[in-house]
Amino acid sequence: VFPLIFSRIDHILIAGACLLPFSLLFVAQLDDPPERTKNKTSRKPEAIPTAAWLFLGAHFIICITEPGNLGFLNDYLNELGGSPKLIGWFSGITGLIALISLPLTGRWVDARGVRWVLILGFLSQIIRPLIVSTISDPNWLWVSHLCHGFGWAGREVGGLILMTALIGTHRRATVVSLIVAVRMGGAMVGSFLMGFWADLFGYPTMFRLISLLAFLSLPLLFVALSKARRPKESASADSD
Repeated sequence: VFPLIFSRIDHILIAGACLLPFSLLFVAQLDDPPERTKNKTSRKPEAIPTAAWLFLGAHFIICITEPGNLGFLNDYLNELGGSPKLIGWFSGITGLIALISLPLTGRWVDARGVRWVLILGFLSQIIRPLIVSTISDPNWLWVSHLCHGFGWAGREVGGLILMTALIGTHRRATVVSLIVAVRMGGAMVGSFLMGFWADLFGYPTMFRLISLLAFLSLPLLFVALSKARRPKESASADSD
């Protein structure tokens, strides 16, 4: 909305900074969560299963592409002659797609499982930079955001559900911290690579290279999903 009101980036930033403190009005009304009952018997920490480590490896590689979803995409849009207003519109599109796709993805996972949501999510994130690399008109770069539904929301929901199933609901804080840490690590490496390659080869080639690198996440993802299914199959066989 701000780019529709303000034409200068510094005014947009000032307006955003003035608006942020109002979020404290909502945070201040939150109640503290109930304290957990501590186990008197000390237990050794459970080992994280191999399937979870494999998924985290795939997650790290695919997260290398994330700086290209907004930051480097917006810089490329600016290089092609796009205005701050256009950048604001495109960034708003990603928020709208996420708002719609997150609950829909959650319903799909509840009804049909997480496997295909994750596969489509990883594929979407691989295809996304390829689409950007083929577009030279800034007005059409929004097309790449059509991958956002599965490429971000699908991976976000699917990754949390899969890791929670593998590690356990009683260790959900560990699940969240691992996913976030790996995502930040991937984004950090991706930011360095994208900046270096964009300067060296230009933006279209950079987006193609980052897509090729992201493709390496698929073997790890397929092995992780395969290993995640085996314990369930063996458990059902034992019960029979």
